[in-house]
Amino acid sequence: MYKIASLPIKIIIAQNDVLYRRALKDFLQEDPGFKVIGETKDGKTAVSLAKELDPDVIIIDLELPVIAGEITIRKIKKEKPSIKIMALTSHENQDEAMEALDAGANAYVNKDIDMKYLKMIIETVNKGAVWISPLIGRKGLSGS
Repeated sequence: MYKIASLPIKIIIAQNDVLYRRALKDFLQEDPGFKVIGETKDGKTAVSLAKELDPDVIIIDLELPVIAGEITIRKIKKEKPSIKIMALTSHENQDEAMEALDAGANAYVNKDIDMKYLKMIIETVNKGAVWISPLIGRKGLSGS
């Protein structure tokens, strides 16, 4: 039986930390299953790139300048609801997670996640799943 080659997942990275953004881009592009088609350091440009490039997934830092991450997510989802969005943060904050998900994010991921899991999360979210950092999930289940 022949395996049908799948297209790479097209990704935009919206991350204000240039070193983290470059490291993430380099890490993802080592894998032929991912193609970073755009990158930016601010929310306004992220919205423009989403319209122009039509990615499958956008990885958005919630602390973006110009337009904050949550507002950026809302604007992108309004224009392009099929785009999957991963909110990337350095916090483990249940309220922030709920705000990001309410804005339309498909995932809430902490920046200190092991990178090998990040690829799995991107693939899962691209297929339509919702992913929440396990620490946030545990906090929500325990009520704290």
